[in-house]
Amino acid sequence: MELEELRNEWQEMSKEIKKQKILTDKLIIDMTQEKYNNKLKSISIPETIGTIICFAMAIYILFNFSKLDTWYMQLSGAFTALFCVVLPILSLKFIYGMKKIDISESNYKEALGRFAKNKMNFVLLQKVSFYLNF
Repeated sequence: MELEELRNEWQEMSKEIKKQKILTDKLIIDMTQEKYNNKLKSISIPETIGTIICFAMAIYILFNFSKLDTWYMQLSGAFTALFCVVLPILSLKFIYGMKKIDISESNYKEALGRFAKNKMNFVLLQKVSFYLNF
């Protein structure tokens, strides 16, 4: 009888430890997801502000397009306006792609693969825009 009671208690304790381990793993994943989102938020806020400024500059260029009197100034104005619209949109798209990665729902390999792809695209876009700014 004592052996049976001991076995039952052992099994109950084993179940509780498994539940506690699952809960601990879930808490760690949730904390990691929250830290990840906070880091991306610190990147996305300045990018959003920069996007608003770029849109304002593109609108300003388009409203004052008639003041550009030569063909090369008009070409430069059109290229700059296009540049001020397209690049910030692509930048925010890649940041959003990194933001929507949910660590808790996918395995680590998939999450890291998607993050690496979006980060690589974002860094490439930053490099291209740096050289195109000249």
